[in-house]
Amino acid sequence: MLHTFIGNLTEDPTFSKTDRGVTSVRLRLAVNEAYRDKKGNLQEKAPTFWDCFGWGNRADRIRDAAWKKGQAVIVVGEFTSSSWVSDDGVKHSRTTVTILNVGADATRQRRTVEAKEHVEAPAPAAPAEELPGLGTVDADAELGL
Repeated sequence: MLHTFIGNLTEDPTFSKTDRGVTSVRLRLAVNEAYRDKKGNLQEKAPTFWDCFGWGNRADRIRDAAWKKGQAVIVVGEFTSSSWVSDDGVKHSRTTVTILNVGADATRQRRTVEAKEHVEAPAPAAPAEELPGLGTVDADAELGL
């Protein structure tokens, strides 16, 4: 089942390579949820924190985007559960998110865009006075149609 997470990175993404050379990424995501109570007042829930993992092209795109701590993102993914027993015999379990789709949340992200210097287009070439094989062209002459 797919789930959508809208939040902010709590730290810079961490990247590594698998034994086969595939890029992997770990995102630590804080999700803040809010709702309106019966009186219409906005109530904020405590944030939830998720470890999100992606591989291959998804990880490469995140690396190329150069995301940093605080980046507003949207992650679509699946829950992945794992469990293990530590050396001292204690059972542990963990639920993470496997990234299926990810992108910057443009609705909450503020960006400064720097305008590039305006470059004038070259002036159009002056009309030719004489076209090869046709003689002189009179731009003001009426067409005899």
